[in-house]
Amino acid sequence: MRSSRWLLECRGLGALPCPPATSPNVTEFVCSSPSLSDFPSGFPKETRSISVEFTNISIISVDAFRALPHLRELHLSNNRLKTLPNSLWRNHPALTALDLTNNLLKDLPLGLFGLARLQGLNLEGNGMRSVAEDAFRTVPELRFLFLQNNSLEALPRKVFAPLESLEVLDLSHNRLSALEPPFSKHVAESGLDLAGNPWVCDCRSGCDIARRVRIWLMLNPGSKLQVDRPLSKRSPSSPKI
Repeated sequence: MRSSRWLLECRGLGALPCPPATSPNVTEFVCSSPSLSDFPSGFPKETRSISVEFTNISIISVDAFRALPHLRELHLSNNRLKTLPNSLWRNHPALTALDLTNNLLKDLPLGLFGLARLQGLNLEGNGMRSVAEDAFRTVPELRFLFLQNNSLEALPRKVFAPLESLEVLDLSHNRLSALEPPFSKHVAESGLDLAGNPWVCDCRSGCDIARRVRIWLMLNPGSKLQVDRPLSKRSPSSPKI
């Protein structure tokens, strides 16, 4: 079956519904409109890709994707999503790419626990402050993880341990001051971005972060590590940067 792409750019001028009432052989949908406040429904069962971006949507029903077993890509960037139902993607074994860039998600969506084949996850620009240690336990095939431009201050030591296939990890422009979690060999070979964080070396830690980075670089001489500033030294009583 040949795949077609339905592109709808609504501008508040009586645009057609998205998806259209009849869409034979269409498996990719793009629904984009600043005035769109309700998540579209009625996607055909054979849908492979959905992009609902740059809208005013803040809520998605738990049943929004239930009848879409073949969904492989879901792009939900630049909306106003604050929370997502825990079982939103529970029965979607085919989903490999999920983009939640620039929403209002303060916590990692629990619905990720049903995405065993997920390979790409983008959570950039959500204001996230923390990540649970078992957050990625059930997404073992994840290869690309983007967490930049959030408000992460610390990461559990084993948070990335289940991600043995991880190739690219972007933690840039957060509020991280210490480096604790180990990273996979694949990340070392492809890319780890730590730029834009207020790294701190104090008397209590004994500059442990610097030691960890040096050891990591020695073990992975071909690594693509990006850190845009030197480590700063402060006493235990000094304020954080």
